Amino acid sequence: MAATDFITTLINRYWTLLEAHAPIVTEGSAGYIAPRNRIKLTGTLKDPFKNGWNDGDFPELTIGVPAFSDSLFTREQHYNHRPAYNPTTEPWTEDVQLDVSIEIIHPDMQYAAASARTLEVLTAIRKGGPALGITAFRVQQTGPIIGRNAVVSGRAGEYANAGGTRRLSTIITNPVLLRFKGSQLIT
Repeated sequence: MAATDFITTLINRYWTLLEAHAPIVTEGSAGYIAPRNRIKLTGTLKDPFKNGWNDGDFPELTIGVPAFSDSLFTREQHYNHRPAYNPTTEPWTEDVQLDVSIEIIHPDMQYAAASARTLEVLTAIRKGGPALGITAFRVQQTGPIIGRNAVVSGRAGEYANAGGTRRLSTIITNPVLLRFKGSQLIT
């Protein structure tokens, strides 16, 4: 299994959960995010972000993995850093933690609307269960989720419209711990 397989699989699973949740995909609902505003970093576009924004371009939702950690050979003590240790033939376990980040750029500064949208995203994630519905590899643990709100003027001011509208950004970070037989990660 190549390293990008489990990262891409995990991000795509979050998209599946969100897009299966009616309030996110039903126009007019509190959690609605238009398909054109769902920025998919696992798609075929080299740069899926928009170059100019109008008020109709919000809310915008992006999912990525900005941070991760990998236990490599530190999880079990019996390796003893033996020079003759062969990771392709000897058993070992490796943990990989991916901090999945879901960012919502809201159309304005209204906390009530932003909170409703955020709660719908959290509900969609909960529907995946403790393993997020993933069977391709072992999800050891998800959470705890950490969220934060900030006022943004965007990437070099890009989120502010011509009238200078500031926007509320919500970032939801969900650490996901994956456990592998180490030999699965060697390609």
